[in-house]
Amino acid sequence: MQPLAETADVMAKVWQDASFFMWSFKYKFLRIRPDVVDPGLKNLENTDWAAYPSGHAFNSHVNAYLYQELAPEFTDVFVKDAYDMAHSREILGVHYPSDSESSRALARKFVNKLLENETFNKDFGKVKKEWSLKAKGF
Repeated sequence: MQPLAETADVMAKVWQDASFFMWSFKYKFLRIRPDVVDPGLKNLENTDWAAYPSGHAFNSHVNAYLYQELAPEFTDVFVKDAYDMAHSREILGVHYPSDSESSRALARKFVNKLLENETFNKDFGKVKKEWSLKAKGF
């Protein structure tokens, strides 16, 4: 059995749902990248899809918000890492700050909806138990 197998299974499902949610926004809004607006920007990464929302920012924040439910004592670390991921995409020139901020807000809403879902909570309860056992050394 792999370490944290329940966590891996649940997070794979979350990733699938989160990706669908995020891409539905990208296809709906088709926001152009910053270097298209200002060709003088040094875009350090070429992308072929819309800027909004930032997938990296969204997924990083989804992870941060879920992991803070499991280890609240590390909330600051999780959220800072998500913020840093989002900001790095702005530095690369592939996102506007508003892409990052709105992705953070979308991630919060997405996770809130997950936490209201009975099926998710049943599965997430197994993850919490797994983390509790791991913390005890089992």
